[in-house]
Amino acid sequence: MVQRIDYSNDTATAVIKGPLHQGSRKLSATGNADFGYVAGGTNPDLSSITRIDYSNDTATSTQKGSMTVTREAGAATGNTSFGYFGGGSTPSPTTSIVDRVDYSNDTATAVAKGPLSLARSSISASSSQANAITTPTLFPASSVRENVVPQGTDFAYFGGGFGGAGYNSTVDRVDYSNDTATSVAKGPLSVARLGLAATGNASFGYFGGGEPGAKSTVDRIDYTNDTATAAAKGPLSIARYYFAATGNSSFGYFGGGHPGPFSTVDRIDYSNDTATASPKGPLSAAKYYFAATGNSSFGYFGGGYPWGTVFSTVDRVDYSSDTGTTPTKGPLSLARGRLSATGNASFGYFGGGATPSTFSTVDRIDYSNDTATAAPKGPLSVARKDLAATGNASFGYFGGGRNSSNSLLSTVDRVDYSNDTGTTPTKGPLSAGGNATQGATSSEPMQSHSKDLVS
Repeated sequence: MVQRIDYSNDTATAVIKGPLHQGSRKLSATGNADFGYVAGGTNPDLSSITRIDYSNDTATSTQKGSMTVTREAGAATGNTSFGYFGGGSTPSPTTSIVDRVDYSNDTATAVAKGPLSLARSSISASSSQANAITTPTLFPASSVRENVVPQGTDFAYFGGGFGGAGYNSTVDRVDYSNDTATSVAKGPLSVARLGLAATGNASFGYFGGGEPGAKSTVDRIDYTNDTATAAAKGPLSIARYYFAATGNSSFGYFGGGHPGPFSTVDRIDYSNDTATASPKGPLSAAKYYFAATGNSSFGYFGGGYPWGTVFSTVDRVDYSSDTGTTPTKGPLSLARGRLSATGNASFGYFGGGATPSTFSTVDRIDYSNDTATAAPKGPLSVARKDLAATGNASFGYFGGGRNSSNSLLSTVDRVDYSNDTGTTPTKGPLSAGGNATQGATSSEPMQSHSKDLVS
């Protein structure tokens, strides 16, 4: 029997759909956006793979290729292209074999891959890339997404800043799966600096600019080799610091900054990241000490100042038409600079900041109604400025910075996007307190390619 749960009405009894092509038990299952794959079991053919077509789920499932071994009580998970079936009993003894099913050629026999570390049965499996995703489209750090699940290694990276002996090249990695632990220091930036900006995609994080002495340096962190020193890439078009960055699947946008102040927006092409960044349409005003986040279509740059003028303005960059001056959208609830931002699929969160009085305020921008004033939500655990922010599909992390007494903070606050009215709980601290750090994340979401839709 196959039963279908309706996610939009999950209190109702599941509906019986088209049956499997043969009865069995102790099965394993996974799938992608279009099909579900069920394999193994006790009776009658323990190596058989059957496919459920989601677009025609009243029909009997179709028998496809087989696994390399017969098995029962194994486990399965996968990503957009492949399903992985591991462990189980054959029916005895237990096995460590992992078979990979190629969704693009699912009539072939599965291919045996690297084994589990231990032969065992009656196991379970999970993956950050398994949940009905299609062709992976990469999204930038600290950006917002539609129809997404986490992807990649599930980590956040906080780089640079000022603390300890002075200017810092340290990159700290926060593990989302164990976010109460102290973050782990990874490979450093190529140059110690503060006041930098960061964004990226699912494979790399880009940390640009900073001081002492205005810098145009852009460092790239490779998430698959994050113990190495970050690699210097093509520079920004102008040297600057105290600015902000966000982006989409293909490009990173670095806007504003000091010592100008500047309104310049530089675009980094991830497919050609050794080239100098290209200047695009400017912000509505020259400013620094502001924050940015966005979704797959737009980037939002909010707050900031030069001294004497404090902005609540939010500028929106249209990625499909990035040569024009950015239009202003609904303002933040409070004018301030020295803040930071991240977000989820529907909203952008701008937290902390100073005027120079220091704030714990978190403002939420509703992307579906971005002309309205941002709504104040649950505050940070402590008022802070010069902080960094990043996140994944479920949570936003605001870390480091300085409190109202200018003391350095190592605290990391976590915003729960599903319950954003309460005071943010504190999580595992950074390895060292620091201000003017920046954050990037490797846990960027996959978008649904069918809807052509993002940190």
